Amino acid sequence: MRHPLITSLTLAIGLMGIAAAPAAAGVDGADYVVWRLPAPGARGLGQLHVRASDTKLLAETVGLAANSTYRYVGSRAKCGTAHASTDVLWSKTFQSNGKGAALIDSALPNNAIRNLRSIRLFRGTSQADCATPLRYSSQAGGSPTDAFAKLSAYGFKALVFIDLGSPKDKLTAVGHGFIAAHGYRLVAADVACPTRPAGAVLFAKSGVTNSLGVLWRHDTGSNLTGKPPRSVQLFNPANDRVACANATRLPALS
Repeated sequence: MRHPLITSLTLAIGLMGIAAAPAAAGVDGADYVVWRLPAPGARGLGQLHVRASDTKLLAETVGLAANSTYRYVGSRAKCGTAHASTDVLWSKTFQSNGKGAALIDSALPNNAIRNLRSIRLFRGTSQADCATPLRYSSQAGGSPTDAFAKLSAYGFKALVFIDLGSPKDKLTAVGHGFIAAHGYRLVAADVACPTRPAGAVLFAKSGVTNSLGVLWRHDTGSNLTGKPPRSVQLFNPANDRVACANATRLPALS
């Protein structure tokens, strides 16, 4: 039997829908935050979404020590400043798998983004990394508009973030459970799933997963795309589409 990534799949499409109205948003009106850990070693991408009664936590992290315990900590202290126990807003403990990867899909008490100034990754008592959250409001207008998507199918999960608000556009993609050392093509499209991109490709990035079946990329370009994608689609080297997700487009707060 061929691996599910290179056969016809029943796709579990992750749609990160924007709420109709923010519930108990942060002090600046934010009801979403996104963060990324692009440094060597632990690498990750995550999102918090304030809902009516809790905050959804979605995070994918790779490059961890295998079968080890870590914690994500939300802090009111900025990265580069000292963090004390009194700064802790929330904490989520998780376990990496045998290949040093972990997906968290959980809920935190409401409101987990109020006064949030950093997300810190700890192993034991040692801080491994720190990320500054990007803040969004589903009720904000204007541009730029960034995009976030979750790709999921049998055997793998990946998160994708397209940041159009930086001085240079950034694409961050992270996932695990792929075929090791296997090629892929990640496409940002101006069409919604399940339509194939055809002539609606905004940009495409090709690469190869590592020996652990991990996908990681953090690209910077002067102009990846002039508009936010409507979908993110993943193809194998045979040009079979193995996953498609409609992107959540999030207006950034200044």
